[in-house]
Amino acid sequence: SDLTLAELRAVRLLPQGRIPTLEEALRAARGRVILDLDLKTDRIDLVVAALQAEHMVESVLVFDSNPALLRRGRALEPRLRVLPKGRNLAEVRALIAEFDPPAIHLEALEQLTPEVRAALAAANCRAWLNALGAKDVLGCKRFYRKLARGGAQVIQTDRPARVLGALR
Repeated sequence: SDLTLAELRAVRLLPQGRIPTLEEALRAARGRVILDLDLKTDRIDLVVAALQAEHMVESVLVFDSNPALLRRGRALEPRLRVLPKGRNLAEVRALIAEFDPPAIHLEALEQLTPEVRAALAAANCRAWLNALGAKDVLGCKRFYRKLARGGAQVIQTDRPARVLGALR
């Protein structure tokens, strides 16, 4: 947030790569993948406008731990697919009732209790857990398997091929 757009555009990711704008990233992804957009802004109005302009409202999961921000997004665009964060059974039930999300992000496998798993299953909602961090960098197959055995149905990773290999 300390850099201007021009300064960010000058940064090279690889010899020919550069940091895309949200609109450019949405265009590149359209029709190819579903995006997980982790909000780092409270300007949900600008995010929703970009999703609408690029016809990507239904191809992006908008993640934030603040339900009020997701609520504002849904008020602007009822088709907005949100990925809320839950920490316990009461929160998971409330988030399902309010948002009917395709998945709920849980911070730790310990939060995915049998009761939470049952509530998610009853709502046809997936359990989303992160494998990001040191264990992901190391490609820890036991960790990936533990997440899957524990009920994670979506595993966020920087190493999808390793996760798939571990789960086969």
